[in-house]
Amino acid sequence: MAQEALTQRKEMDEEEEDDRDDSMEDEEDMAEEDMEEDKQGSLAKAAITGRSVTLQMLISEKIIEPGPAVLSLKYLGRRFIADLLPDGKIQMPGTKETFTSPSAWAIHCKKQVNPNKKSGCGWASVMYKERKLDIWKAAWFRKHRSSSPARVNQESSSSQSPRSPWGSRDDTNDSKPETNGKLPVSRLIDDRLTEDSQSSLLPRPAHTSTPNQNGKKEAKRHKGENVSSLFQEEALNLSLKATKSPSKKEPRLSCESESYTETNNNHSERQCIRHAALKSRSQNIDPHTLVECESFKEQEKVQPFTVSIASNALLLMDFHSHLTTSEVVGYLGGKWNQKTQHLTIVSAFPCKCRLADNKRAPIVEEEIKQAIDATGLILVGWYHSHPFTQANPSVKDIDCQMSYQLCMKGSGSNYFPCVGVIIAPYNRERTKKGSACRMYMVMPPLDDQPSDYGIPMIVKYSLQKNLSVTEELLSEMKAVTDFYRSGPDWIKFRHSWQANTTYLEKLKGSLISKLPEDQMENGTFLEFVQHLILIK
Repeated sequence: MAQEALTQRKEMDEEEEDDRDDSMEDEEDMAEEDMEEDKQGSLAKAAITGRSVTLQMLISEKIIEPGPAVLSLKYLGRRFIADLLPDGKIQMPGTKETFTSPSAWAIHCKKQVNPNKKSGCGWASVMYKERKLDIWKAAWFRKHRSSSPARVNQESSSSQSPRSPWGSRDDTNDSKPETNGKLPVSRLIDDRLTEDSQSSLLPRPAHTSTPNQNGKKEAKRHKGENVSSLFQEEALNLSLKATKSPSKKEPRLSCESESYTETNNNHSERQCIRHAALKSRSQNIDPHTLVECESFKEQEKVQPFTVSIASNALLLMDFHSHLTTSEVVGYLGGKWNQKTQHLTIVSAFPCKCRLADNKRAPIVEEEIKQAIDATGLILVGWYHSHPFTQANPSVKDIDCQMSYQLCMKGSGSNYFPCVGVIIAPYNRERTKKGSACRMYMVMPPLDDQPSDYGIPMIVKYSLQKNLSVTEELLSEMKAVTDFYRSGPDWIKFRHSWQANTTYLEKLKGSLISKLPEDQMENGTFLEFVQHLILIK
């Protein structure tokens, strides 16, 4: 714990120091041009303080080597990569933008995610071959400290400064990149995939991968983690299929979910904490930890857009979530009114795909994409279930949602929202039959907050009652029921959910509030549900 605290403090100090370094680099460059005779002394000072060290110096000393995609940066669940050029400059593979220092590149990347970010903290956040540049700078530091004036004075009577192996210091002015251009979404997606394959599993609508990456990675499991404990899923990546990279793996759906038994149907509760308690990613927080959503009012902000959802869409989501002890996932199709800033969620599209079925994943994805296109809708979000826990997002859900928002937000004035919905059908903390339902989005963390995780925000919405049940709704309900019925995680609907209440009664009780208007006075639809569930 003491070591972690020291590490965290070091990173905070480095960020502050990096900001100071950024403002000093121009002055240092000018000083070196005017004081050529002091180069050797300056480099000796660099060996003592670690300041003024450049990537070119590290390359010249063969501490690091230039190459493609050797630099990376992780921020708020996103991963960026870049090439290291022989002259020590940093180049984005997609846009060919070039940056003269780690800080310049870090600022550029972080502003893609959080426009309010002021500092880049380059050496403390940019990694070379998955190790922070601070570590490589420390190697240079150790190598040259032995020949620094202070060490020389201690070890011998000689006061001569060490001779510099470099002719001149590379320009480190990081105020602006050499070229202007927007980082392509496809590049961010590929970067995100690489990050996921090398670090922790990140969320996705239904047991796959992140949006616009088509779930193309196999998550690296934590040591000792049971396959069935990997809940969070990332989107199959529907609408952004065009960004698919042929060099990446095909979609890999997560794995089998937790087993369910009558004697253990109260599923161990995951811890739920406030966002303020998350602090830094360096603390290795359990990615399955639930985080309470905050309201825009608490943040003294206004919800950026209004939302309405059709009752038939919410009904299908709720029905889907009730069928199995596994987490389920699906997509939301709707319409976005740019003028009124209103999002209308019209339909839900369940993913009928088993978790480790990487062969069927792309087929399901394409089917849903075509279905959304055929109805004249656009992809506006995703939903998934927390079968036995709260309807609050997990740490992985937060990273996933932030990624989706960034990928789907559009450009310039053409903003497109993306919302997440969590359905909690069997939360043991609730005694009501109705499922808990939470719609949320993620806001970048504030600059003065210690956490670098996004803030999950409650999205308020209105329920628009459909006039009647559609044939499409009935067909989808039958299809999703048939898909799960023969599985080991199929809910035993005749068994008791709580005292004197069966799972079937729980399901029907939850659907009542979502019935279309023509079904409010009669029980025809609920009779259909009962027949659908109990038929063999």
